[in-house]
Amino acid sequence: MITREQLLREPAYWTEDLKLSLFEMLETYRQQNQLSRKELADKLGYSKGYISQILNGNFDHRLSKLVELATKLGMVPVLKFETVERYMEIEQTQVLQRTNVISTSTMLNVNLVKDYQVQSNPVYHSSMESDNVRYLRIAA
Repeated sequence: MITREQLLREPAYWTEDLKLSLFEMLETYRQQNQLSRKELADKLGYSKGYISQILNGNFDHRLSKLVELATKLGMVPVLKFETVERYMEIEQTQVLQRTNVISTSTMLNVNLVKDYQVQSNPVYHSSMESDNVRYLRIAA
């Protein structure tokens, strides 16, 4: 079994990560602008086959081609180098932040559902306390 650190030290991992980033950038742009692959290719000045290769992950680009493609999409390429150890620290911090956001979001959603139940039931007042949780009606 390979560890996360070993994986991060593999050049193939980073090549695939860059391919995925390029795919996500192109696909997001295509969807946001409601373009077919052909329309995207025409807009960027590439063949449909070339765009399909990128979107299918069947490519290996020169750095200059990546820069050209990004700038045509109105993006700027940002290349940053980190030690594996520092990258793992950053990654762990991001995971913890996402976990906190998900927890906060879940709590908010639960409270909104409970708040809705309080508001929609004429027996309850606009605020109440139950199970050490206070539900308030929030005016929009």
